[in-house]
Amino acid sequence: MTITAVIDPLATVIQYLKGAGLSVTQIAEKSRYGDTWDAGTRGIVVRLDGGSPEIDLPVQAVRLEVRCYAENSFYALQVLGELITLSRSIDREPVVVGANTALLYYLVQASGPSVLMDMDISMDFALMFFEAEIAESAVL
Repeated sequence: MTITAVIDPLATVIQYLKGAGLSVTQIAEKSRYGDTWDAGTRGIVVRLDGGSPEIDLPVQAVRLEVRCYAENSFYALQVLGELITLSRSIDREPVVVGANTALLYYLVQASGPSVLMDMDISMDFALMFFEAEIAESAVL
């Protein structure tokens, strides 16, 4: 029996977003404000928020919490709008993750937006949930 490495679905989505030509280049799984990101600059934070397991195929369906940070709520929603537009065009996109290639089947909106304030860093952000399905092999 051959055991293959499981592709990280969060890393797949983040890698895809980083190469998608968004106006935001700061994209990570946790906020880097106060560390490597300057306060007041735009950024996207993507976190896993559950999903549905697939026991018969090497596919992962996940729910993602996405926070789009900006200097004010207007611009946070603008960044989120870019992400929504991008998500509507995704259809079986190969994504290189480390030494492997995953297949991002889709990234779709799973909620409406919320506009909130992150009190720890004093920044506005737009919150939305997305669902994604990732195959652990680009050839399925």
